[in-house]
Amino acid sequence: MISIIFSKITTFSEILLGWIIYPLSFLTPRSDKIWVFIGCRQSKERELFADNSKYMFLYVAQNIPDIRTIWISGDNQLPKVIRGLGYKAYYIYSLQGVFYSLRAGYTFVDAFVQFSNWKFCGSTKVIQLWHGKSMKKTAYASPYSLPAASRLISPNLFKNYEYVIAASEYAGKMISTVFRIPMEKVLITGLPRHDVMFKKIKGSEIDSVPVLEDKVKSLKKAGINKIVSYAPTFRPNATNPLFENLKKGIDTFQLDLKMLDRLFRKQNSHLFITLHPKFSLDNYGTDEFRNITFLPSGFDVYLTLPLFDALITDYSSLFSDFLLLDRPMVFLVYDLEKYKVEMGLFDDFDEMTPGPKVFTNQELVVEVEKVLDGVDEYKEKRGKIRQIFYKNPDGHSAQRLSKILEDKLDTK
Repeated sequence: MISIIFSKITTFSEILLGWIIYPLSFLTPRSDKIWVFIGCRQSKERELFADNSKYMFLYVAQNIPDIRTIWISGDNQLPKVIRGLGYKAYYIYSLQGVFYSLRAGYTFVDAFVQFSNWKFCGSTKVIQLWHGKSMKKTAYASPYSLPAASRLISPNLFKNYEYVIAASEYAGKMISTVFRIPMEKVLITGLPRHDVMFKKIKGSEIDSVPVLEDKVKSLKKAGINKIVSYAPTFRPNATNPLFENLKKGIDTFQLDLKMLDRLFRKQNSHLFITLHPKFSLDNYGTDEFRNITFLPSGFDVYLTLPLFDALITDYSSLFSDFLLLDRPMVFLVYDLEKYKVEMGLFDDFDEMTPGPKVFTNQELVVEVEKVLDGVDEYKEKRGKIRQIFYKNPDGHSAQRLSKILEDKLDTK
């Protein structure tokens, strides 16, 4: 009881202090030549260097010497890793972290601004790179979003953005709805995290999925047929498709891993499972299965995504990333109607997801077996959807965004 009271007092004190510091942060002189980058991924050990912020940071640091590029981290460990490669990176509450947070003209984020960063964000121009571009509703568009009254205790979730990026007009309209931002503030640049799928980028190996490349090389050397990824997104009720759902009486579906393992053994193929970071910190890894491997979550998947021959997913934004590879996808949407109510999906979800929709373990096995046999019934539809989702799928997204912002600096 005492610990709960102490925790509430601590939280209240942090919020109060944040509201005191935030208006003062408008008074510090900002430099448009200082760009600060903030991540959103986390492992059990530390913050991770991943997603759009990572690739935008690497591009600017390596190609635009006039810009002072700074990574601001929520812990002490990641900055040491990044500084080890010769870049500038600091803990948010270090002297340099506070200084650059208060001086930055531009602040890049790929999730909601963390409260620890928000209080220093006064007059900086926040560029929202957003980590999830999918048919799943979020922020203002989702019934799962916070009410406006939460502005007092979570003001960081309501920060206004100078610009938000998207990969096409279609995706831009969804982003505009999600963040209640006019289309003129949506920049159609593409997503920086996709650049590494087209070319090598120095530094991209930091926090890429550990052991995956070596494992895949070993499997292919042994003559494996297909390498498949299963990557489900999170559920608002904190369940996942793999474990405990039936036991807890929460959901009526539970993935039959034994059945899948038998299928992948029969087809001389291998399945890699990556859970969403929101429910991946539990130790779900197991040696029980010969042809299924569990991968740690939260790590940067974009360097290794091209290793997979097919994807099983649901409402995750990973399907739109995988579109760039033009490879088969299967959508396991056992809780589709419930998810529409609890989280929200855009109306054209079924039309814009180019792959079979399956609701049971038996249906999943049938469709995955087709993929493992080389059957590809959705190739034409994937091509059409890719054209809608991507204006410039060419590996130059970070460059385009940098140029737009640099041009704005030149016109001042």
